[in-house]
Amino acid sequence: MGFLDKVKSNLQETATMAREGIDDLQTKRELGRHYEELGRRAYELIESGKLQTDELDYDIQRIRDLRAEVGAETAPPSGEARA
Repeated sequence: MGFLDKVKSNLQETATMAREGIDDLQTKRELGRHYEELGRRAYELIESGKLQTDELDYDIQRIRDLRAEVGAETAPPSGEARA
């Protein structure tokens, strides 16, 4: 195998590894978005009284406090702008 063939092979291998890394990153971002949406929906269900859980009381109160700090206590969570 000549020098240029080795370079070409290394470039192809590097490109494949980069694509795999990008795919992994996209999957992790999608997973994060789904966790975020699940949390948002759980919050909405708790606030509406359709879901009862003592385990999340601290987190729910913290969200309420933070929303009050930014003046979002009247806006629905799904309507919030993302940073």
